Amino acid sequence: MVYQRTDQGERTTTKVATTDPAACRHHVRFDVADACALPAELGHFDAVLVANLLCRLNQPRACLTQFLGESALIRPGGLLLLATPWSWSPEHTPREEWLGAIPTTGSSEDVLHEILSTEYDLILEVDEEAVLRDHARRFQYIRPQITIWKRRTP
Repeated sequence: MVYQRTDQGERTTTKVATTDPAACRHHVRFDVADACALPAELGHFDAVLVANLLCRLNQPRACLTQFLGESALIRPGGLLLLATPWSWSPEHTPREEWLGAIPTTGSSEDVLHEILSTEYDLILEVDEEAVLRDHARRFQYIRPQITIWKRRTP
């Protein structure tokens, strides 16, 4: 897969993402879709990773509710791993769509628990350090919250 890595301003470097030739490539597929309205034909998964995304979506609650109910993207017994720094900004997410984080609501963590605990058990909750590359000379140090949830079997 070919992509552009930002180096400076509009200057980029073309890079190619590759996989190990020994990997079972017929089990892997890459799709592009709206994280708040994933197509039903994606099917149901044993595990889903949502990393550094929730606080960058227009409708983060819509993203999370896709993992609930009879048409959930995760099979019973499956895992949902969320990694988020909870860095809400109106630039990415309208304030009224934030999951908590305003004085009149609970924290984002509280709202996440409220949404997912209806069908999932929390397996792990930790903060981890990470570094994100913005471009060749600027990196961001973040401490996202990592949670792993297991969908209950009915």
